[in-house]
Amino acid sequence: MPKADHLCLFSGQPKFCRVAAGEQSPVATRRQVQTGIEDNFGSGISDTCGVYLWLGFKRMSESGILKQIAETPTALFIVLVSLIGVGGAFAVQRFVAFKKASEDFRGSVLKSLEGLYPNPARWPKGTSEIEHLLRQKFPSLQLAVEQFREALPWWKRRGFDRAWKQYYCSTGREVDGEVYHHYLGFGDTPEPKKVFRKNVSKLLSYARKT
Repeated sequence: MPKADHLCLFSGQPKFCRVAAGEQSPVATRRQVQTGIEDNFGSGISDTCGVYLWLGFKRMSESGILKQIAETPTALFIVLVSLIGVGGAFAVQRFVAFKKASEDFRGSVLKSLEGLYPNPARWPKGTSEIEHLLRQKFPSLQLAVEQFREALPWWKRRGFDRAWKQYYCSTGREVDGEVYHHYLGFGDTPEPKKVFRKNVSKLLSYARKT
């Protein structure tokens, strides 16, 4: 049976091998894929990312896509691999950047609200005191929010904006600035600490936990 040159699907540097027509293409194991990731992107890539890439190879193998690719002419295959490689590198870069942005955002929020969230151990007794305290912390929180927002996918930004508005403005109206009535313990918010914890948790839910 005649053989043809095709690109072997092993991790690391690509190499050519002889694949007979109808013969199953070599399939990389999870360890090989992880090794290839580390060779190309460094050991800083998380194991979670490696697992997703490995699962992608596995599903492509089970569906027969890898076999079809292996039978594709070499020139076309190189073009396809290049496109996939560029897309994969961009996705990995975005993953790493968002992970770092999430860590910075969570750290900034927790530092600014220390003693108030998640455990309100230093929650002021007077209603006017908590409002004054939150106004003092607002500038640093706003800066952290603006920086993290840039790292969010565009389709999550509107929800994130609503969560931020809900945190610092009880009315929710665009024309209003800082209105902390929902943390003063009167009217329809008899448990301001629980409301505060809920609003901050909602804001932090947009940051990836590490």
